[in-house]
Amino acid sequence: MANHTLQSPSPNCPLNASQASSNPEHSSGDHKTLYYEGKTLARSNHYLEALACLEHSLTIKPCFPYAWILRGEVLTQLDRYEDALASFEKALAIQPDNQTAQLYKGIALHHLGRYKQAYTSYDRLLGAQPPSFWQEGIHMFKSLFGMRWLPI
Repeated sequence: MANHTLQSPSPNCPLNASQASSNPEHSSGDHKTLYYEGKTLARSNHYLEALACLEHSLTIKPCFPYAWILRGEVLTQLDRYEDALASFEKALAIQPDNQTAQLYKGIALHHLGRYKQAYTSYDRLLGAQPPSFWQEGIHMFKSLFGMRWLPI
């Protein structure tokens, strides 16, 4: 498992904690402001800056599963699949029923060539209650491709 010890806040994040706390629009807490800044940066394909904001957010509130999930998504975009997997596992440790984290964990495993584990992750998602829109997509994917395309 990759080390996901957080570093001190990075100067690469365009929004630091003192700016977040002085913004009256974000009274819900600094970690959320940094999370949303990271989300905006990720949507603009500024992955390194997004990662810096998310890691800063997680230094403030390390038990924020949505920041761990988004961190994993950003790391996936950066082809850092082991680190992404660690982020999704951290999110699932905090919120075991999080279907998005479970799906992305399977995707990270797939990128790592760990196909059987990826399918186990997807199968866990298929058994989740209440059913989600992810389940329909995975059922369709498995019915179209089955196991025959996997090099296992």
